[in-house]
Amino acid sequence: MTCWRRLRDWQEAGVWGRIWQATLDELGVAHEIDWSAAIIDSCSTRALFGGPRRDQTPQITAKTVRNATLL
Repeated sequence: MTCWRRLRDWQEAGVWGRIWQATLDELGVAHEIDWSAAIIDSCSTRALFGGPRRDQTPQITAKTVRNATLL
C-alpha cells in the first residue's frame, strides 16, 4: 500500500515528468540523443480526437445482406 500511495502522490506532484525532462536535458547537453531513431506515438504526444480526418474509404461492394433487426 505504501508503494502505491507514493507512486500516486509522485504522479500527482509531477515528479515523473520532471525526472523525464531532466533526463532529456542531460542527454541533450551531452549530445547523446540520436534524433534519427526517435519516434512519436500516442504515448508521448496527445492525438486530439484521433488526429486529422481523412476522406472516407469508398465502399467496394454493395450491401447484399438484409438488416436482421428489421425483419
